[in-house]
Amino acid sequence: MTASTAKPNPYAAKIKKLYNDVHKNVKALLDPKNQKRSFPKKALRNFLRKRKIAILLKSRPPDEITSLVNSVEKLDVVPTEILRTFFDEHEVWNLLPDNIKKAIEGNRDHRVPTQGSSDFIINRELGDWAESVVRAGVDDSNLHLRGVRYGRSDNLLAGEEGFGKLFLEHLAELKEVGKRPDLLIYREADVPNESFEAKKASEIIEAAKKAIGGFEIRSSQQAIKTDDKAEKLSFTPKIEDIHNVVQWITLHGVPHFYVQVLFGRVYAISFEKILELLAGPQEDGAYRVVKVARNQFKSTIYIPLTQGVCISTGFENPSGLAASIKELPNGRVVILVRFRGGKIVIDNSALAKLINVEVSAT
Repeated sequence: MTASTAKPNPYAAKIKKLYNDVHKNVKALLDPKNQKRSFPKKALRNFLRKRKIAILLKSRPPDEITSLVNSVEKLDVVPTEILRTFFDEHEVWNLLPDNIKKAIEGNRDHRVPTQGSSDFIINRELGDWAESVVRAGVDDSNLHLRGVRYGRSDNLLAGEEGFGKLFLEHLAELKEVGKRPDLLIYREADVPNESFEAKKASEIIEAAKKAIGGFEIRSSQQAIKTDDKAEKLSFTPKIEDIHNVVQWITLHGVPHFYVQVLFGRVYAISFEKILELLAGPQEDGAYRVVKVARNQFKSTIYIPLTQGVCISTGFENPSGLAASIKELPNGRVVILVRFRGGKIVIDNSALAKLINVEVSAT
């Protein structure tokens, strides 16, 4: 069956309709055009073409950043954090006109972590730990399911060789296939024989389509032990991710879920329900959209955990931490912290109902 004659996926069609029905006050925020970080491209190009600067840049070994900075077509996809690093490395930052400096500094893309961000490193390692215990919990349930790691696994830091290339590959993948979830959930009989490690999402589309669910794992440094606290804590999907998740679902047709791992409990909500909530006004308390400093003032959706379901019956904190020191090429030292041990016991009935595992695989 060719792509042109393939039967439309009913779940993907439903998600596309729900996305189109999102409340008008939120819909404008979801448009990728409203999320671009921009700077004066024409002025920057003219500056780079000056004889003195051109000679200086050409005297250095060419790399992917040099090509992108000098590319008129691709200039708007170069994160400003990478641009600043590029200018620093080539010792031309102080030669930049003030208007270009101000534009770059005022629109720095904080999705690219800085070298000395210990908070970023800790949160990344906590996220990896959360993903591993959720996967183990699914595997240990009696639902005959298996979790397969599907998200990007590169762990380079800004300042390490190859970081810029990997980050730009990530942007290209978002544009091509959308945002892939961290875990794919399969029935035991359908687990792919091939490994997804180091493979591009575009290379494993057919294998991913066989999954019955995709889990976007979010971690939190918040402890929760009682039901009443769930009303005060939230799922936090990013505005900029919604469009990319819809794109991934449209291509794969696999149900998508946000899974929030806190210290004590694990909650989950379907992406379908998130869109249903976003179709209504914020005033009803079902969600809110705010900009906060810790998220670099990006628009983030806050949905009370009570809108989802608790999918854990037991939770063991990490049993220990492992610390190590890593020196970056520029001589800067960062401290790496990894979490050891810990366990999640899955609520089988809650998870089964959430992902509808009673439906037979055909």
